[in-house]
This record gives sequence, structure tokens and C-alpha cells, in this order.
Amino acid sequence: MLHLTLLSFVAGLANFPVALAHHAYCSWAYVPGSPADSGFTRHCLAPKIYIDSTHAQYKCLERQVVADWGYLRPYTLEFATPCGDSGYALRVHHKHHHCDHDVWALCNATAQANDPQGYRCYYMKSHDDCEWPLTFENQDDLPAAVDVWHL
Repeated sequence: MLHLTLLSFVAGLANFPVALAHHAYCSWAYVPGSPADSGFTRHCLAPKIYIDSTHAQYKCLERQVVADWGYLRPYTLEFATPCGDSGYALRVHHKHHHCDHDVWALCNATAQANDPQGYRCYYMKSHDDCEWPLTFENQDDLPAAVDVWHL
């Protein structure tokens, strides 16, 4: 049953146009629970790295910036595009950029399987980017890490 729900969700996403560099609010919600409960695979759990008093970045493996704070606008947490221009999940295959995953989950804390407490996740297509629907006026209010998943 879960797989049918997941397939319906992914099929529905195919009907949405891809917005390149639109900077929309993260708004695609799926089902309560961890993306792992729906067959997603963790891309990384990216810790917060303070740049200065008004900027922070969330990096996977200390190099892939998957989200940042204060760059798009003050107090704004933005999730980067995985597969759009300069996306962090792009890989080169025969001189062409390629992305292996079409749907991504973005969570504001560690999203443990079978534990829907303490985090919120939104979903986006691989060429999109989005900003968290709430702003963070204080660095201390920012998530300690963001959890990024793919399907």
C-alpha cells in the first residue's frame, strides 16, 4: 500500500512544471514520517557551518552546499538545487551533466525512520530549489543540521 501511495505521489509530480531558479517556498508536503519510510535514500545529513553573524551553510562531506542561510535574503534558509545549474548532485557522464534522482526530500532535522517527531520535510523536483517557509532571525534558531534524501 505504501508503494502505491509513493508511486501516485511521484506520478503526480511529473505533472508539475519544473521551475528553474524560481526560489519558491518549499511547499510540497508528502506524508508524515521519515522519507525513509517511503523508500527514499539519505543523500546526507548536512551540519550547520557558521560563515559570519548573518550567514551559514549546510554542507555534505564538507564541500557540497545543500542549503544556506542569509544569502538569498536576510533570515532566509534556502535549499539548493540538486540537479539544476551547478547542482550538488550532478555528475559528468561522457561530457554531459547527469542526475540520477528526480525527487528530493528536505528536512529541518534528522529524519529517523518510523519517528515523525521533531522534524518537518518538504519535497521538490531535482531541478528546483526552494526556501523554507519560515524565516530564522537568529542563528541559534536555525536547524543544527538539514537532512537531504532522494528517490
